[in-house]
Amino acid sequence: MTKVFIYKLDRTAPSNPTPLSIVPDLAYNGGSATNYKATTPEFSWPVSTDNLSGLLNYQYYWNDSPPASNDTITSTTPSTSFKPPVAMTVCNLYYFRVRAVDAANNTSAWVTQNLITRDASCP
Repeated sequence: MTKVFIYKLDRTAPSNPTPLSIVPDLAYNGGSATNYKATTPEFSWPVSTDNLSGLLNYQYYWNDSPPASNDTITSTTPSTSFKPPVAMTVCNLYYFRVRAVDAANNTSAWVTQNLITRDASCP
């Protein structure tokens, strides 16, 4: 008897984790849509989907300088939210982006929220 094995090769990226949002309990401080009084914003996004190998996790980047390359990440999380572990410095600009990763290591496009500022009446 001959055994037949069928393999499916997953080359399809998971869906993008969009829309990316800042959790609504932050106090908006006027000026621009990314200018908040909160010291540590919390970001959230909907669950990404992957129909073949399944969703593994999310890679994210959070820093006060732009990412050096398309593959620069800070860490990974299985969660659909992220809250920075350290408070933002007043008047600094911060960058956040997230992408989904499936079990075959395919990645979605980055979803980016650039230029988050903690406002303290910056000049």
